Amino acid sequence: MLRQVARSLSNTSKTLGGRSWKDMQTTNTPQFWKKVINANEQNARFVGDDMIEEPNLKESEKKDFTMPLLGREKTYTSPRKTYTEITGIEVEYEPVPKIQAFQKRILKVLEEMPEDYIYRTTVTEMINEQAELVDRLSGDLDALEDALGEQVELYLRSLKRELRCARNLVADQPWGDLFAPAPADQWKWPI
Repeated sequence: MLRQVARSLSNTSKTLGGRSWKDMQTTNTPQFWKKVINANEQNARFVGDDMIEEPNLKESEKKDFTMPLLGREKTYTSPRKTYTEITGIEVEYEPVPKIQAFQKRILKVLEEMPEDYIYRTTVTEMINEQAELVDRLSGDLDALEDALGEQVELYLRSLKRELRCARNLVADQPWGDLFAPAPADQWKWPI
């Protein structure tokens, strides 16, 4: 506040033919006003005629940035990458819980299919293998990406598509009886 007052006074004196505030720093200006003009307002407090500069945060106000946030421990301290190199795909900063949730959803949908259905057996084995990888390598996402063979963002997209496919299969029930009898020569080639 005092710095603004000092500058406005110097600007007023400048318009009236006086010196500018820059000239005040080098000429016969009291030391107090030199401090006020050059001080950072947020870091200064006044005790009588003396101005004391302080750090932005007191030691008691400083907080460790690794403290739990809303009761949860932070999984990763800093982002390991800022972009995915694929247009339109944002970086997932906490992908492991999302991956585990999608894997559980897919397995739950697969339980609605017959046990001997080939899609159910194949996808269940695949998801269980990948879930074991995710559990084992959840702390090191770079190693997880190497083990999965793709970026975790793309893996999440493929899990979403797999879930959609499984739901469509449950809705269509392709394992049921045909609506009409199949032609006798449907598997012969050439016709």
